[in-house]
Amino acid sequence: MTDITIFKKRLNPRQILFALRLASGMNQTEAWINAGYSKNGARQSSCRALTNVNISAYLDFLMQPKEDAVIMSLQEKRERLRQIVFGTE
Repeated sequence: MTDITIFKKRLNPRQILFALRLASGMNQTEAWINAGYSKNGARQSSCRALTNVNISAYLDFLMQPKEDAVIMSLQEKRERLRQIVFGTE
């Protein structure tokens, strides 16, 4: 997994905040404005910002733990089914 300090070196504070807001579920325009950027042209600018490789990579990094936490592993599913079938809950 990537170290977060790499992103802190490559992104400015507003770009980091923009990605954090997107990862929290805010839409692009709201995240852009909330990160401290201008409301003027926010929709276009936020869309353009997502073409920035470093912002996209950081957003992927932020989203990865959420995806891993939500999905049950095959082993966990099997164990849960065993508990249900054999009544060892």
